[in-house]
Amino acid sequence: MKGKSLLAACLIATLAALSVGLYLLANDARLQADRYGLLREHDGQLLVQFGQHLVWLDREGREQRILDLGELGIRAEGDFAVLANGDLLLYHRPGEPGLAHGLTSWLRLQDRHPRPLQAGEGFRRCNADGCQPFGRDLPAFDGAFHLLVEPDTQQLHVAHTREFRLYLLDEHGELLARSGTDELRFPNQLVMRGDQLWLADTNHHRLARVSGDPQDYGRVEESLNFRVSQQHRWPHQFAWDGQAWWVNAGDRNLANGRVVRLDDEGRVLAELSAPELGDPLAMAWFADSLWLGGHRAGS
Repeated sequence: MKGKSLLAACLIATLAALSVGLYLLANDARLQADRYGLLREHDGQLLVQFGQHLVWLDREGREQRILDLGELGIRAEGDFAVLANGDLLLYHRPGEPGLAHGLTSWLRLQDRHPRPLQAGEGFRRCNADGCQPFGRDLPAFDGAFHLLVEPDTQQLHVAHTREFRLYLLDEHGELLARSGTDELRFPNQLVMRGDQLWLADTNHHRLARVSGDPQDYGRVEESLNFRVSQQHRWPHQFAWDGQAWWVNAGDRNLANGRVVRLDDEGRVLAELSAPELGDPLAMAWFADSLWLGGHRAGS
């Protein structure tokens, strides 16, 4: 009997591992497919990632310009940002991260010892004259990260999601400060609300206002805790419409999101219906409307 039990346990473990592997392969293929992704407002237009392209949209959603990032010699990975003069900040990764990266990202494990940058890898600041390395003191970003440029100072905030850490850089890429790794768990999108820096503190199930002061960088100053449901309690994308928060709260896999509008007390004011929603990857408030990874929902 012991032999049969051991064999059954081995089969179950093998099937479980195979299922996870197939899931990760399918998810990787889904992410590699060209589709509308991250959003960024700049100079009265909305920039949208579409595979290895950036698309500029006007307030009505009409395409104004398309940039093939391959023309810049960039294989873009993750978030992007735009400086006041129009320079693009992009992360260039020459090769694929592999299934091990996919597994640790899926498990949302903390990366306590990020690896150093490999040759040719890292942030680039790009304009019509080409691309230059940016942020040389940063580690390699093997998992999700999010960027935000402060309009007034042009300082760059970087949320290294898997490291549970924030980085602050000046507009030239010099490192000004980094947060500790004990306040945040899986930090995601960054949003400026006036002069306040907010982020989605995903694994703490909250939005958090954090200090942007280099002397106290990343310290949580205010929290907005909420739970849409027992299943949907992992916020990862959000936007401020001038009066309330719009939050995409995903399930444990950060998928099948429910997009709700919250007041400052965390009370649900409204929710988008499933047919309008789909399963968005990104969120931005632009032209008095909520934009969701290529979908548009009225305010």
